[in-house]
Amino acid sequence: MTRYYTLVTALPNLPALAKCKQLPISRIALNKRLTMLSDEDLLQLQLAEKLYHQSEASLENLPDKPLVLDWQRQLEKITSQPIRERIRLRLEWQTLLAALRYRREGHSPESFYGFGRWTGLV
Repeated sequence: MTRYYTLVTALPNLPALAKCKQLPISRIALNKRLTMLSDEDLLQLQLAEKLYHQSEASLENLPDKPLVLDWQRQLEKITSQPIRERIRLRLEWQTLLAALRYRREGHSPESFYGFGRWTGLV
């Protein structure tokens, strides 16, 4: 636990995003500090990061249903409830934005497959 206190205090204070002219820490420096995490916590972080920051290529190459089913499988592996809820909210917003794009492009609602509690309303 002591090394987690060290890790948290070693991270820089994050200014308001609107005032931020450059990142307060580089990805290289952040990765170096994250080596203090246990293997299990590092795996959880990697799972969360993969779901939260998805690559454009992964979103374009899979049809909706397999993509959403993959999200659900990955989300079940995250043990932290607050992190899981935050990612779930992000995926629900992503579903809503995708539904709006579907509608704008004239696709039928039956072909849409989304994630989360609002999917039935789309």
